[in-house]
Amino acid sequence: RPWTICRSSSRRFWIPITDRAAGKWKYRVRNIYFETAAGNTAAVLKKAAMELNSNEIGGIPWISHINQSSGRMRENITAWCFIIPFLLFFLCFLLYPILKGMKLSLFDATLGGRTFFIGIQNYAAMFQDKGFWQAMFNTLFFVVISTPTIVLVGFIFAMFINSRLKGTIFIRTCFFSPYVLSMSVVTGLWIFIFQPYTGLVTQLTNVLGIGEMYWLNTKWLVWLAILITTVWWTVGFDMILFLAGLQDIPEDIYEAARIDGANSRQMLFSVTIPMIKDT
Repeated sequence: RPWTICRSSSRRFWIPITDRAAGKWKYRVRNIYFETAAGNTAAVLKKAAMELNSNEIGGIPWISHINQSSGRMRENITAWCFIIPFLLFFLCFLLYPILKGMKLSLFDATLGGRTFFIGIQNYAAMFQDKGFWQAMFNTLFFVVISTPTIVLVGFIFAMFINSRLKGTIFIRTCFFSPYVLSMSVVTGLWIFIFQPYTGLVTQLTNVLGIGEMYWLNTKWLVWLAILITTVWWTVGFDMILFLAGLQDIPEDIYEAARIDGANSRQMLFSVTIPMIKDT
């Protein structure tokens, strides 16, 4: 019985020809006949893909190969279009400075630009410096007090916005806006707010009769000022994450809980928190 070749990339597929009469060729695929002009194999492929359902198409080697190859190619191109900009930014501005800094840490440099290889002497001096251990303690203490606070405040803000009250879109924008500010802008703003004598917080405490509070000169007040600044600056990102998790919870689950007689506190601890714990 005559056959014809269908080529796709480097693979070849044989299709049976059942009739060549009158300049028309008939092809048989899965006991379904397709008629087209002589030698027009591309038309057969198109017609077969339209006539056969997805299960049958997946079982035909040449159609499956063509569909999967073109689909994978489009997906790969789209994925690389998104990955390449971030990859370039990561290599140039994150990975390269880290590797360069690790290299420079093994050298001693002069103002004239000359460098001398000293190995791990810089690291040995760092671990013997009391200031390093004080900085390490301050960093760990800051993480301990700031992380739970940011998570809790972000969750509370997300619950408030998810309540769908009037004006929540504007409030959500206000909560998230500080996150887009740079560190220098945030630092300058809150130094002005907490500075003694003329600072906004100092003026407020004077009006309330509390008196002047030296936020930037008192140890425990400095930590409180840093915590307030950090929460104000970064809580918007956590709020958006929690809000996305809350909006993914099906309303049917809350409705079923209400029918079972659950109150707001029970729904919070038995439905909401378990459903967004992965967030």
